Amino acid sequence: MTTISMLDKLKTVFTLSDNIFNIVIIAFLAFISFLFITTNKNNAKDSRKAYIALYAILFAVILIRYYDSIPIMFDYFMDNVFSVIYFPNIAVYIGAIIFANIIMLISIFSSKTHKYIKPINVIVTSTLDYIFILFINLVNNKKIDVFNIDDLYSSKDIHSLIELSSNIFILWLSFLIIFKIVSLIIDKKNEKEVTNITVEHIGERKEENKKSINVPDSIILTHTPLIIKREEAPIKPKEDTSMYDGMFTVDDYKTVLEILKENKNKKKEEKNNYNVKITETPKKYKEDVKDLLSLYK
Repeated sequence: MTTISMLDKLKTVFTLSDNIFNIVIIAFLAFISFLFITTNKNNAKDSRKAYIALYAILFAVILIRYYDSIPIMFDYFMDNVFSVIYFPNIAVYIGAIIFANIIMLISIFSSKTHKYIKPINVIVTSTLDYIFILFINLVNNKKIDVFNIDDLYSSKDIHSLIELSSNIFILWLSFLIIFKIVSLIIDKKNEKEVTNITVEHIGERKEENKKSINVPDSIILTHTPLIIKREEAPIKPKEDTSMYDGMFTVDDYKTVLEILKENKNKKKEEKNNYNVKITETPKKYKEDVKDLLSLYK
């Protein structure tokens, strides 16, 4: 088989796209791509309806135009699918083992995985890994060419191991898909029930509050005449101040403060005079002692 360069591959695409039907298909796909790009939360519902309608039209056009070739291609596809499932080559088999281990690791470290799914994934993946080890052991002991399908399936033991692995892998994937779909349906149903219960509870609380407060259903505005009443200010009785006659006046307080200041100043002067006397006495005593010492010498 000769290799083809990327330039030759692109030339083939442009050469086959020169008829009107292919140009219409390109424009149709470009329009669908534009819808995909411009889809957001606000127009998601309308865009979903447009996608379904456009893909249905495209699928119908392809079926009508290629009615003779599609059934043959579909039969060939199904034959290859069953051959891959029951008689996979070594690349498909190793790819399935790697894919199973990736799913197991993701489910273990993901907090969203259901608690019953984690042990199932671990058990299935461990089983597939053990069967793969047995497969490698048989290939190594019997010196089988794994790239030759006839040689690979000539051994009954290898055929049994590969087919068992395929059956386990397909059943496991089918279970995960069905479980995911059922979980989504149950979660959606629970969300609707919770929403309905919440709305009903809020409605009941509103009715209870309305009854307890006695809020009227409707309010009628009426015009009433404005009446201004003049009220006379109450006359306060005179207070009896005879109880304050024996108390000091402001002038009496000033006189008392002056007397207290004079007494405080006198005490300070007496204290200063006393300190001066105490300091002078030791000085005289020192001079007398010096005179006596000089006479003794």
